[in-house]
Order: sequence, then C-alpha cells, then structure tokens
Amino acid sequence: MKRLFVYLGITFAVTYACEFTLMAFSDTLTLMGASSVSQVVVALVMFVPLIGVAVTCAIFRDKFSLLPVRPNIRGNVKWYLVALFGPAVLSAAGAALFFAVHPESFDASMGYYTDMVVKQAQAAGQAVDGGTARLALFGQMLLAMTLAPFFNMIFAFGEEMGWRGYMMPKLCERVGPKGAVIVGGVIWGLWHAPITAMGHNYGLDYAGFPWLGILAMCCFCTVVGCLLTWLTFKVGSVWPAALAHGALNAVSGASVYFVKGGSYDPFVGPMPVGYIGGAAFIALAVVAYFALDRSFCSFPVKTEPAAPDEVEAS
Repeated sequence: MKRLFVYLGITFAVTYACEFTLMAFSDTLTLMGASSVSQVVVALVMFVPLIGVAVTCAIFRDKFSLLPVRPNIRGNVKWYLVALFGPAVLSAAGAALFFAVHPESFDASMGYYTDMVVKQAQAAGQAVDGGTARLALFGQMLLAMTLAPFFNMIFAFGEEMGWRGYMMPKLCERVGPKGAVIVGGVIWGLWHAPITAMGHNYGLDYAGFPWLGILAMCCFCTVVGCLLTWLTFKVGSVWPAALAHGALNAVSGASVYFVKGGSYDPFVGPMPVGYIGGAAFIALAVVAYFALDRSFCSFPVKTEPAAPDEVEAS
C-alpha cells in the first residue's frame, strides 16, 4: 500500500503544481494565446502518471519491466479493433439517444459550426462556401475515428501506464476489482479537478461550479475507467486502454457539430460526458463491472513482491 500512496502523492503533486500554475497565470496567458498554451500543458501532464510510476519504482527498486507494457497483439487483434472503434460507436449511440430525446436540438446540416468554419476561412482571406465547410467537418470526424486515436495514444499511454497499469492492480489486491473500479474512478476524476475548474468538459457557467463539474468528472472517469480496466486485464497490456483512451479523446466532441445553435448542456449531452450522451458507455460499463472478478483481474506477474504473510508454506 505504501507504493500506491507514494505513486499517488507524486502524480497529484506534480500535476496540480503544473495546472495551478497555469490557473494562476491565466490572465497573462490570455494575452499570449492561452488556448494553445493550455492545450500544451494539459497534453504534457498526461505523462505525469507514467513519471510517477517510474519514480516510485526507482524509490522501491521495483522492476519497471514487470508492468504490463508489452502490447500482446497476437490473439488480441479484435480487442485492439474494439479499442479503436468502440469509443466512436458508443459516442454515436449516446448522441443518437440525446437527439432522439431532444429532437429540437438536432441540425443535420451542422449549420452553426459550418458558419463558424466559413467565417474563420474568410477572416484568413480564403473563399470557402458552406458545402466545403461541411466537407471539412466530415473530414475532421473521419480523422478522429482513424488516425487521431493513434496520435492521442502516445499521450494516453502516459496516463494508462499509471492508472490501469500500476494503480488498478494494487487497488484490486486491497479492495477487489469492483471496489477498485469505484475507488480508482474517483481518484482519476479528482486528478482532473484543476482542469475541470478551468472549464474542461463542463465549462465555467453552471450552478455549483466547479464542484458539480468535479463530481460529474469522477462519475465519468469511473464509467470509462471500468471499461479501460476490463480491456487492460483482458489483454494483459495497457496499450489497448491507451488506444481506447486516445480514440475517446478524439471523437468525444464530434457530436456537438450537430447541435442547433451550438448551445447544449454538457451535463446532459450530446457528448459522452453527459448522462444521456454517455448512456451507451454507462450501459457497457455496468456489464463490464459485473464481469470483473479476482481471477480475471491479474497479470502473469505481480507488480511488487508479496508480503511475508502472503507466501504460502510449501
């Protein structure tokens, strides 16, 4: 348990230090292009959990090579395909449900964002009509489902090595897989707290800001964390989870293109961070949750030496 606390202490301390510094200088950064600076900082802190694992292993002289780093592709190609396309399918299902419940919000022509693309192009001195703008948006969605997940996977690996590869096995040993999914989801959600307070996913203008957003993020991370944990233990590697994480980051915002007027409640949908937009994720997570058991949640090797009282007499 000591290793887990050291890992979490390092990971949270470094992450919060970076993100609270970003918040403290937000006014200055606005003049310098805060959007791009913020995106770079948020992307880089995704490697902090990996750094936390490496430092913790160094402190306790554990072998980093014992962690589930090998991709184990042979015999698991189908799970990599699930990781690649699953987030898009689940996001689309949740968005479809949202627009079925709120048909007045649906705009098949993507008018609001089409106009935005046209105006941005005109401001840059380019002649772009609505049809070309719509093709550009469809092109972005195609890239989000195919190439972007592999690029995002590089950054997502930093998180998954820490959360699924290191934290979850240790939590499973202490509280069982079902308890680990809940505890781990809350931890992962709280790790996002500073950027949630900066408006990530839920914005800045809502009742109960930022605590309601942090609570919602903990719930979302618990749901997604359950699915990523299932993938990790099923394949015996963090790479499918990293790919799925990268795919989710790539496609999660695509559904807002179809929102009439560009106005929506993120706590509801159509993005998967809302309870309707994320309904398909929630349903599948419930199934995965009950499929987790102690025999399923184990790697071929332990991530730390067993305590003396855990060794059976021969």
